[in-house]
Amino acid sequence: MKVTHSHIVYSIGVFMLLVLSFGFTTSPKELQHTILVNHPGIEGDEPLEYSLTEELSDNGETIHFSLIVESVICTDSQCKVVPVKIYWDNLGDFKRIELQDNVYLEKYKGEEFSELEYLKLDSILRNKNSVLANFKIEEISVHKQPNENTNPDVDGITGATNEAIPETETVKGATLTCYTLWHWVNGDVVQEIQEISTPKLSRQNLITLLESNSQKQLIALNELTKRQLFEEEVIESIIQTIPKSNALFTLKALTYLNKLPETEYFKVLSNHINQKDDAIRMAMLNSLDQTTFDIPEKIATSICIEICSAQRYEEINYLLDIFEEKEINYSSTNKAVLSLLDSDDFSAAYRGYLFLEDKNLAKKPSKRLKQFYTQNKEEIENAGKNTNPWVF
Repeated sequence: MKVTHSHIVYSIGVFMLLVLSFGFTTSPKELQHTILVNHPGIEGDEPLEYSLTEELSDNGETIHFSLIVESVICTDSQCKVVPVKIYWDNLGDFKRIELQDNVYLEKYKGEEFSELEYLKLDSILRNKNSVLANFKIEEISVHKQPNENTNPDVDGITGATNEAIPETETVKGATLTCYTLWHWVNGDVVQEIQEISTPKLSRQNLITLLESNSQKQLIALNELTKRQLFEEEVIESIIQTIPKSNALFTLKALTYLNKLPETEYFKVLSNHINQKDDAIRMAMLNSLDQTTFDIPEKIATSICIEICSAQRYEEINYLLDIFEEKEINYSSTNKAVLSLLDSDDFSAAYRGYLFLEDKNLAKKPSKRLKQFYTQNKEEIENAGKNTNPWVF
């Protein structure tokens, strides 16, 4: 059966009505924001000024943002350019594109996009990890000179697409259009939108975002840090997000924790150093490493007891590195470290020995340290000769 235009429209139904609302619409409640944007397809290092529209609901909440851009950036005037209106939500996630009445996106030779190609373009624009991010505009395609078959509205035609760009990442014959629009959708405008919107989010909105994807988690965390919201619910939500997030979130979570007032900071540290989750425990140690506060003996001892009893070498080594760097030398922490000498893991026991060997210990701990050396003299001396003392 021949697939007709009506069959295609029916098959994608409501989707196309959302993606292609022909004729730019206006709203009685709009705010105009002047933004500065760089686009990799536009020459020059200085950002250019654009007017970003924010549409508001009756109660003043953001419905969406929009920006009118050119459909394609050409390096040699060989493309037909039409205006495209792009919509984002209040956090910069792409919603749809919109074209004016009787205006269509075109491929080479003036061929219009089909409905299915608009659908593919929508998918490309939603892919924040597209390979299109990695190319300069001059790397996208080669160009051919126009001839008698060229559409008179177009100065030339785009040639072969760079073979490094998969077919799934472009609409055939319209790679420059895909490239141009992708960078508008996923580029500097997103950051501008977030800078406008996130200050308007409520405390609860931000906590809810911590349960979302990694990008929105970072948006929430940045704003919570900026506002210095240090309530217990906020702190707990951030810490419990660490195992479910990426390394960048953990790094920024440490920045947040290190802004806590001293009393609150050590309370949080003590309450979470005993977490079963390795990511949280290591984050707490990272925070301890970065803090500028003097570590009280009671806190240092409770942390040391917890880490030494858990018998995880990586954590033990890190904690003792911190203690050495910060010159922690409490009798109670030394006593906790002394317990490592009884560990079945010689690496952990030896690390404890190295930490204690230059300490001015009481008679009983000193005797235990000498006993450990006598019992493990050969391994200790061999370790001392090894360029990597943690390999036995």
